[in-house]
Amino acid sequence: MARRGYAVYLFDFRNCGWSTRERVMAEPPERNAAPSRSYLALRDLGAVVDHVRGRHRVKRVNLVGWSWGGTLAGWYASVQPEKVRRLALYAPLYSGREEPKAFEPKGAYFLLSATAAAIKERFAKSQPLPAGEPPRDDSVVEALAVEERASDPTSDSRDPPSFRVPAGAVEDLFYTRIGRPLFNASSIYSPTLVVAGAADSVVPPEHREALMRDLVHAAVKREVIVPGATHVAQFDPRREELFRAVEAFLSERMQAQPER
Repeated sequence: MARRGYAVYLFDFRNCGWSTRERVMAEPPERNAAPSRSYLALRDLGAVVDHVRGRHRVKRVNLVGWSWGGTLAGWYASVQPEKVRRLALYAPLYSGREEPKAFEPKGAYFLLSATAAAIKERFAKSQPLPAGEPPRDDSVVEALAVEERASDPTSDSRDPPSFRVPAGAVEDLFYTRIGRPLFNASSIYSPTLVVAGAADSVVPPEHREALMRDLVHAAVKREVIVPGATHVAQFDPRREELFRAVEAFLSERMQAQPER
């Protein structure tokens, strides 16, 4: 995207990556409630949007989000529509049809192993590629492992190396799965692209279907299904299809929308 002339910003939510971490992230996870709830992460997203708008002197920005990040991007676009030019969401959780049950808290954070071997095993179990698809590129998985270890300064203090993930989103996304969305997509006015992997085993199709149904005020709404892609399509053999779909949508000529 940067090579195509876009000013691209990626950022870490609070308690993740190079962002500051709260005290609870340094204590045993069972001692505290989960930090980084979605409403707090939404403030982080808003701070970045306002920074980019001010730095480039523009009224609106494009938002591209994946998974929980897609949920947050859609939520933000529903409450700040005047700041969002276009919205591209890959595998966002919105509103599912799982059987309602009580949520069981697991603590403040959890650990994910950050070695290439562990990532390959995790993907193979949770996001297996369909039969006939080529395997994931080992160099991509290794690069991901390097970045995951670098994202947490304590990663090498554990054997095997692992990084901490704040669990605040876990409860929020639990409720989206049983049909209690965090926001109403009818308040989104920006042109919106919803992309899904045909082999996504994390976000069932009903989330995409409900989102497309509720996008009644979006100036444009479009969905793309990437065959053979899983929930982690950006690391899959078909990742270029995801990238092309997003870039085509952001660069497409559309009828000018009225200022809001």
